[in-house]
Amino acid sequence: MKEKKYVIIFVVIILILMIFMFNQQREKQMYKKYISNQLASNIQTLILTIDENQRTYTEVISNNLITPQQSKTLMHNNEIIRDIINKTRELAIATKKRKDGYQYNESSANAGMLTRLYYIWHEEVFKTDTKLDEEMKNQIEKSSELNEVWIKVTHKDTSKNYKLNQSAWLILLDELETKTVEFLHNNDMNGIEEIWKTRPEKKDQ
Repeated sequence: MKEKKYVIIFVVIILILMIFMFNQQREKQMYKKYISNQLASNIQTLILTIDENQRTYTEVISNNLITPQQSKTLMHNNEIIRDIINKTRELAIATKKRKDGYQYNESSANAGMLTRLYYIWHEEVFKTDTKLDEEMKNQIEKSSELNEVWIKVTHKDTSKNYKLNQSAWLILLDELETKTVEFLHNNDMNGIEEIWKTRPEKKDQ
């Protein structure tokens, strides 16, 4: 009877452990699915934001005029681009798909520089519709050229599925970085901030 009791206890313990392990595995899979869905959503937002940027750049260049709303849009969009690239690169490190140091990159750094430029324009300088002078036009055109580089990367293959267990999102990040560095090199720049070497003067209201 004692042996039978011990066998029952042992079986119960095994069942409890199996249920615990099953629940742990299920939670792990659910978490991976959540992260994968979030990743796909972030990449889609990145693509749409870069597209919106280009429409705004095209309007500004075409009209030779920038409005406060347009400078705000460019500020906000480049901030989104910066943050998504940073978060996605950090995810690559956290999931051990890339080594530590991968978080340091020119893609997000230059999006951050553009955020700063358009922040200055929107918050400190241009409170009304402002006609582009030659320097401003050059700044917008170079910003647009970099954005076009990002568009070519993100639209290279729109059929790609950006899931955590696939490599498409890592390839996208690497290509964004390669093409950003290539753009800077071709334009003899260390960073996009070099297109505005002087602080713009505050316009009279």
